[in-house]
Amino acid sequence: MKRFFYPNNDAKARATYTGRADDLQIIFDKLKRPQCLAIYGERRSGKTTTLRLINEIINGNYENTLDEFIDKYLKSKMQNEWSNYFEGFNSIYITLQGQESEASLTKKIYKRYTEAISANPSYKKIEKLEDLFTRIQNNCRQSNTFLVILFDEMEVLETFENQGRVVAELCCNRADFPNLLFVYTGSYNWKTRVSSPGSVFTNLSEYYLRSICEKDMRCFLLQPFQEEKIKDFIVYMSGGKPLYAQYIGEILMNRCSSDGHIKQKELRSKTLFKDIDSDLLLRIDECIFNERNLDEISKRILALLAHQPNQKESSIAKKLKLEKERTRKLLETLSKFGTLIRDQKTEKYSIAGKVIQEYGKTYYSNPMKKKHTRQILHWLMRFTFCSLLIAMSVKAWSYTHPDKEVIVKKLENLKIELQIQTPKSLESNEEGEFNIQIKNLSSKPLTDFHLELKSDNLVYQGYIKNNKGEKKYSSSIIIPIIRKSHWQKIRYEVLGCQASKDINSNLYIKDRTISFSTKCRLPIKKFVPLIQVLASIVGILSIFPGGLIKHITGFLTVFSRQNN
Repeated sequence: MKRFFYPNNDAKARATYTGRADDLQIIFDKLKRPQCLAIYGERRSGKTTTLRLINEIINGNYENTLDEFIDKYLKSKMQNEWSNYFEGFNSIYITLQGQESEASLTKKIYKRYTEAISANPSYKKIEKLEDLFTRIQNNCRQSNTFLVILFDEMEVLETFENQGRVVAELCCNRADFPNLLFVYTGSYNWKTRVSSPGSVFTNLSEYYLRSICEKDMRCFLLQPFQEEKIKDFIVYMSGGKPLYAQYIGEILMNRCSSDGHIKQKELRSKTLFKDIDSDLLLRIDECIFNERNLDEISKRILALLAHQPNQKESSIAKKLKLEKERTRKLLETLSKFGTLIRDQKTEKYSIAGKVIQEYGKTYYSNPMKKKHTRQILHWLMRFTFCSLLIAMSVKAWSYTHPDKEVIVKKLENLKIELQIQTPKSLESNEEGEFNIQIKNLSSKPLTDFHLELKSDNLVYQGYIKNNKGEKKYSSSIIIPIIRKSHWQKIRYEVLGCQASKDINSNLYIKDRTISFSTKCRLPIKKFVPLIQVLASIVGILSIFPGGLIKHITGFLTVFSRQNN
């Protein structure tokens, strides 16, 4: 059975470069216009190999290694269509890995350029990148040629001390350097990080290296497999990405019999995932789910789709609590890179490559589960908060509206039974009511019955109800008559309370003195309705998603904008 080289053999990565002939044709057409070009793609999608091959094709120095390629269609294009395609063009490949400043990059570009045109370098004469580009531009104009500079790992410019943006702008300045063409590759958002407002990078032509041509993958990369069902399975599991297709192919090849056949039960995602080695798992993690420059929201989207594939844009935004416009842009970016695929009919998104989805499902938690737990905690907190508000409101009401306290006394010598109803507490300057009832226990009426209620802190005003209504008295009252076994009710109103401690009162009835005390409350009664209204508002707001903090934050944001 035939074997082929897999990505763990880096020396053969170029030879197994497959299914990119159409991609290269589009890139070449853009360069011939001429245009500056940014090439995007996931990590390990073949960006570096693509740049190196472009360099070889432009310079025409691939003849000695052409037989190594397994992609016959690519070999045919290189031999027939592209052999003279870039007449008058030269190319140099520059990786920014290991570069730390404009000076070191200038030196490296100058060295590569002098090697390309077979000239003797003179490093001391050129120290600035702009001066180097000016010299190269003059040379190209005089010779009527173009130089294509292929930059790899563009995100490294971000580490240049105070020079990254300047270098980035120079490396895209075709107004001053019309004979220089620039091609760049880098991580997800390198362009955003190294460009400044008004940057000429906004005028770049862009191209994305997604999955490779399925026909070429089947015909060349998966050619050692005899059964179409194996090829179908690899395409499905890898999402058409050559890196993962090669890893999966290696696993399946070890399962095949000597005649190239494989049992159907081996072609299952769960069965395959058990045999995936740590090298492939590491590749998936660092290239997809934990890519070093991938933003956290995109990581959450990938984790969600790993657990819940085939989600619409609106569903993703709703589940992750994201703005629709932000969600749309992130999904578009991930789709352009080939990380996600979008079904044109259903408009649903899923992760490209079943093996990648299975990895995310196995090693990354579902953000919806975390959210569900957080929601339960939030609702418990809101319920507790509302309960506390209700309890506080009830407590405030009961504190400011206390029950009556009843004092019962039998005065045998006066032959009366006395009941005093007094508030348990009073506030400063609060109006209150004291009720005194006297029952005649003697066998004859009591006449001209005198009593007086006094306090150092309270002003009492007494009332007695008769046939003509209530008669007003001062703190001292004379009751004309209390009939046998009858009750006489006297009502006292409190006209003021000026005390900081308990209020002591004395009831004088003939020669007897009855003392009692009333507690003095904090003066909050007039604020209780306001407290209850505020508590109700806060309680209602805390029930809604986002709670009180969300509403307060929103109010403050609007308020600050209006003031600004």
